[in-house]
Amino acid sequence: MEIDHHLRPGRAVVVRRPLSRPMVVALVWSVAVFVVLFWRLGQPTLWDPDEAYYGEASRELLATGDWFAPFYNEQPFFDKPIFFYWAQAVPMALLGPTETAARLPSAVAALAVIAATAWFARRLLTPDVATTAALLSCHRKSMRRSCSWFSFTPAAPAFRSRALFGARMARERP
Repeated sequence: MEIDHHLRPGRAVVVRRPLSRPMVVALVWSVAVFVVLFWRLGQPTLWDPDEAYYGEASRELLATGDWFAPFYNEQPFFDKPIFFYWAQAVPMALLGPTETAARLPSAVAALAVIAATAWFARRLLTPDVATTAALLSCHRKSMRRSCSWFSFTPAAPAFRSRALFGARMARERP
């Protein structure tokens, strides 16, 4: 909505313009991503045993202040690389030790996969193909499932896809 003061002196006239196609696409894309990745992120409890172990280890990382050695029930817990625990501890430091904070790294990693897919498709093909590719990757069953509980599953494809896309783009340079 735009206010135009030049049409009638002393009176503001509201000029309504329809949404452009890119605005509609961006709105649809944003709603789809939000619903798939972030809606009800903290609603279920930490039901998976692994999710509870990693969440507790990240919580203890914050409680002890030792950012280099994760602990679970006050015992060393070196099940995953330390980055895995840092990725979960940072949102816990900001939002508190909640289910939402525990699952946020998975959702952000999935968002990185979707963004990388859209970027790559846009670079190689067309904006319409990029939008379609991003929406399709957003609605994959494995993407939806991996964001509803904390795992590092979405992060591995995020790193792999960026590496593969980067290698492909490097081959195109003279």
